[in-house]
Amino acid sequence: MKQLSFTYFLAFIGCGVLLFTSCAKESISLTEDNLNESVQSLASCEQSEAIKAKYELDATRLAVSLMQEDQEASKAVRISQTYQQKSMDALMAVYNATHLPARDSVFRLYEIHTLSTRVLDRIIVGVDPAHQWVRSWFAGEQMTGYAPIDDLLSEYSLSVVDHDNSLSIVTLAAENPLNIERLSRLFMQVDGVTYAEQEWVFGDGNNIEIRSFDDYVELTFSIGYEECPAMCLYHHYWQFKVWSDCSVDYLGSYGDGLP
Repeated sequence: MKQLSFTYFLAFIGCGVLLFTSCAKESISLTEDNLNESVQSLASCEQSEAIKAKYELDATRLAVSLMQEDQEASKAVRISQTYQQKSMDALMAVYNATHLPARDSVFRLYEIHTLSTRVLDRIIVGVDPAHQWVRSWFAGEQMTGYAPIDDLLSEYSLSVVDHDNSLSIVTLAAENPLNIERLSRLFMQVDGVTYAEQEWVFGDGNNIEIRSFDDYVELTFSIGYEECPAMCLYHHYWQFKVWSDCSVDYLGSYGDGLP
């Protein structure tokens, strides 16, 4: 009787072990499935308006970079909304890729933004004071009475914010960011303009760069340190590939060691 009871006891234990093992495997399988679904759900370019606002200027600067790579788009003065959206989507896709540790490095630890040396709402115009219309600017007037200049001011919402009569230089400000490189070329076509160029702020530091390919864009985040903002001695880079469905691949990091 005791031997029979012991046999039943072993059988009961064996069934319990098998049942536990089966349940454990099912539990692990469900956990992995949930994890995969969670990671997949992070493939999104959507974010709150507050977060997008923090990176609006970055998206604009990146859009200008994409425009300059596009022969047709580079001819436009106004920022391409297509490239603006493409840049914002790429930024938000990486922002949402919280399963990637490198994402925390670029957005939370170092809070990387585009380098602010390139000003998108200022243009420096050199002028020949021998021309009658130039004297209007030197007198502090906005409009010159000279259609080629006044038309550009009106078309792109430009206003005179500074002038140096001794250097024959006028600084114009735009209400919104523009492709200043293209706008400069339009001013250079006007009789009486000696040169026109984008206003630059000298310096170095953190930056975001973008490159566009057929079905993905590549974002490179970087930090610069030591001897900045003159010229940073050291730089470290993180690269991400953002696909058209907003999924993100981390390509790795390189450069100098982290500060």
